[in-house]
Amino acid sequence: MIDREMRDKAATLLRQLAAAEITNDDFHDAFPRSREDWAIEAIFWMAWAHYSDLHNHRLVGKYALDEEGRKLFRRAETFLRSGLEYGYPKKEFSKLGRPNPLMVVITLGLEWFLYRRRRRHDEGLLREHEAVGDMDVWPFLSREDYEAEKANAS
Repeated sequence: MIDREMRDKAATLLRQLAAAEITNDDFHDAFPRSREDWAIEAIFWMAWAHYSDLHNHRLVGKYALDEEGRKLFRRAETFLRSGLEYGYPKKEFSKLGRPNPLMVVITLGLEWFLYRRRRRHDEGLLREHEAVGDMDVWPFLSREDYEAEKANAS
C-alpha cells in the first residue's frame, strides 16, 4: 500500500534533513511512521543510521553526508515521490556501532555478544535484500525503475 500523503511528508523531511535545513531531532519528531507503507519505515531507519541520536544537530561538519550518503538520500526521496511499492523484506537493519570496551567489561561480555548477534542479523538481511533487488539503487528494486523515476522527476 502506498500512503501518498505520508510519503510526500517523509520525502520533504528527508530532503530538509539532507540539506541541513532541519535538525535530526526535528526530523525524528516530524517523520511520519507507517506499518502499511513499509517504504516510509525503511527510509526512516536508513536516515536514522546517518545521524547521531545522542544530541540535537544538523548534518553539517563532522555529521555532513558524504557523496554516497547524498546520493542515497536523493534516491530515497525520489522513491518516496514515486508510485512504486516497496519490494524489499519488511525487516529493519540494526544501527551498528562498535561496542564500547568499557560496556563490554561492565556487562561481562554481553555487549560484545549482542553486537555480534546484530551483525549476523544484518548480514543475513542484506543477503535477503540482495536476492530481491539491486542494492546499488535501493530502495528501488531495479536500475530501470530508478532511471525511469529520475527521468519523470526532471
